[in-house]
Amino acid sequence: MNLKHTLTLILLGTAFLGFSQRPQDQDIDFNYTQLPATPLDQSIQNYFAKVNLLYTDKINAEKAIAQKEYDQAMAEYPELERQAKERYNQRLERYNKEKEAYDNKSAGKKFIEKNVLEENTKPTHPGSYYPPSKPYLREVKSQKVFNEEMLANSYLKLEGFNQSIESALKITVDLYGFEYTEPQYKSESKKMYNSKTKSNYYKNYSWYETSYKHPINLKIETPDGQILFNETFSHFSEMKVISTAKTEGSRQNMNRESYIKMLEDKAVTDNLKEINDFINDNYGFRTVQRKTEIFTVKEKKHTYQDYKLAYISASEGYGKLVSEPEVGIKKLNEAIAMWETALEESDVENKKARINEKVTLVTYYNLADAYIHTNQFDKANNVMNQLMLLSDKRNEIATMDAYKAHLADMKERWENNNN
Repeated sequence: MNLKHTLTLILLGTAFLGFSQRPQDQDIDFNYTQLPATPLDQSIQNYFAKVNLLYTDKINAEKAIAQKEYDQAMAEYPELERQAKERYNQRLERYNKEKEAYDNKSAGKKFIEKNVLEENTKPTHPGSYYPPSKPYLREVKSQKVFNEEMLANSYLKLEGFNQSIESALKITVDLYGFEYTEPQYKSESKKMYNSKTKSNYYKNYSWYETSYKHPINLKIETPDGQILFNETFSHFSEMKVISTAKTEGSRQNMNRESYIKMLEDKAVTDNLKEINDFINDNYGFRTVQRKTEIFTVKEKKHTYQDYKLAYISASEGYGKLVSEPEVGIKKLNEAIAMWETALEESDVENKKARINEKVTLVTYYNLADAYIHTNQFDKANNVMNQLMLLSDKRNEIATMDAYKAHLADMKERWENNNN
């Protein structure tokens, strides 16, 4: 696996005031490798992704019809031009004869015809010759035809695997085409109040509303042809309603063509990103960022060198969970050992004790993530239970619920990959 890792430490202010021992939370962001929910056979090391634009068949068929019409018109054009030239020559010849006859008339006869009989017998020249317009290839207006290879390379990446066609997991994505409704103009008038004039007035707002969809099917096959997944995500087939921002005024301008093209790109990129998340959540070794806290204790009447050392070990351990997982786990276990030893002094009834109730509480928090990310799930669950006994504050209960959800997910993934 070629996975990047980062570690960002942000020191924040103190927490839990009012005790001689003042726990301090050090916020930390770290990355870890999330195990797949549905692990593949270990023999599969490669993947190959392919995108098919199924809707292009209809576009190509319409373009083929347009091309056929154009080719036929071009084949018929020489004959049309010949006939047009022939008709022009006939008109020109008739004009020349009529002009010759008119020129041979006497001036008196011409005067009588024009002024007495009100007949203008002077022939009119047919003008210059213009050939008929040449045929043109009819434009077939259609939805965007994406570059299939670009979509596959940009949006379909199975983390932790090599991109190769040899003995590869085959990922096939079929795009069925973009559908939308024409943007509909919407408006509303809101009643407002002017505190200075103590009177009501109204403001007009307008926006456009449309709906769109682009169904996409995902198919995943093992190298030997076993189909692991073959489904069109149901919500991709449902029209999604979207509105422009409301603007003040009775009408806002909209370039409909540009707006629809934007929605078309959005539908494809959003859906492919969701598909890629699904693939990696189930089959990949994805790098995931997590935020946690490592508590230390500000020294006053007692010394807490062990908490300082544990913090250093834990922060180093979290920072190496992706790049050097064995080293990362070793450093976390060093921190765990120090926290566990400190808990042997726990005296939750004595506020003046070195490891009093508040210090005990934050030590359990320190252990929770450390146990989870060293795969000590039973110990992590025991810590959760201890936390529930020590605190009933609403904000801490919410935090513990989040820890429990993370524990359940990590434990399930670990068991799926180690059974």
